[in-house]
Amino acid sequence: MNYLTLPIGSKYPHVVRAVIEISKDTNTKFEYDESLNIFVLDRVLLSSMLYPANYGFIPSTRADDGDCLDILVLMNAPMPPGTVVDAIPVGVLDMTDGGVKDYKVLAVPAFTLHPPSDIDGIDPIFLMIARNFFKGYKELEGKIVEIGPWLPRAKALEYIQEGHELFNRLLELEP
Repeated sequence: MNYLTLPIGSKYPHVVRAVIEISKDTNTKFEYDESLNIFVLDRVLLSSMLYPANYGFIPSTRADDGDCLDILVLMNAPMPPGTVVDAIPVGVLDMTDGGVKDYKVLAVPAFTLHPPSDIDGIDPIFLMIARNFFKGYKELEGKIVEIGPWLPRAKALEYIQEGHELFNRLLELEP
């Protein structure tokens, strides 16, 4: 099974599928290997920081960096790599990594009883922790990332739609 080409979700863009690569509260960076269709341990973070949320990608999307669009799924429990969960986007972190835009969509699981309707419904402390994490998690590797503000749900939905359209255009170009 190729996780990258899973359908984006039947209620897209308001609910999307998320494929988890990295469990919350870990420092192990797994990445999905597109050619082998497996999750591979890419590295262990040099910093003492831990991922503040479950982290992965939205299938059937492509971002400016050539990968699927990144997503953080906010919940108390860690999800293991390979978990697929329907998620409600609530905002997006404006981030640039290596001179390339690398937005991080923030979402909550679709089964959340009272999901926030926008980024302002998320605990401001979590938003500060997540911004701080992405600002510093590559610093000891000598890499600099630029962190912008958290943007509202409407921007997240816009980036998801753009990423899905780019994925579909790239599919059309394949032989």
